[in-house]
Amino acid sequence: MTLYRIEDVKKKYPNWFSADSELTYDEQKWIWENSLLPEGNNKGLEQVGKQDSTSISLIRSVSGIRNLKENVNENRQKNEAIKDLQDYTYKTPLKFIAIKLETIFGIWDKKPFHWIYIAENYTPKAINSVLREMRKRKENGGMPLEIPGAYFTKVLTKYHSKRKLPKRKEIAYTNGGIKQQNNE
Repeated sequence: MTLYRIEDVKKKYPNWFSADSELTYDEQKWIWENSLLPEGNNKGLEQVGKQDSTSISLIRSVSGIRNLKENVNENRQKNEAIKDLQDYTYKTPLKFIAIKLETIFGIWDKKPFHWIYIAENYTPKAINSVLREMRKRKENGGMPLEIPGAYFTKVLTKYHSKRKLPKRKEIAYTNGGIKQQNNE
């Protein structure tokens, strides 16, 4: 269902078609016919008819389309990083875990080594459980997070225990330079 006819749009907006755009003529025409016009600008198009509540509101700008393409690529990279993290175990090098977390949440300017700290102190199992919880929250219609990385860190530090690193044995040197272990 189209909201407007292109003839009516041409009367109100004579420069509706942009030759410099990445979009073709037909794509631009479809966007202008099916998008809601700004408030007050559709007074001359009242004869077209009332708009349906199921109508689709689209962004007319070319930069909006370009951003959409970039977001699709970014989301694909994030999904691949999440799938890779699911395959990681406690034996996986910390650098790989940190790189995947950086791909998912981005780099923090104030804490540039934050994700390597998380990889050092928490197991991939704990990291994956928080990522699953965040995904469930999104699928169930929870409020979108302003800073997903901060929420991830808060949940991880609050509800998951730190990785237990093996204790190192103390080694003492005698006068002869022979190593002796302190078994106290």
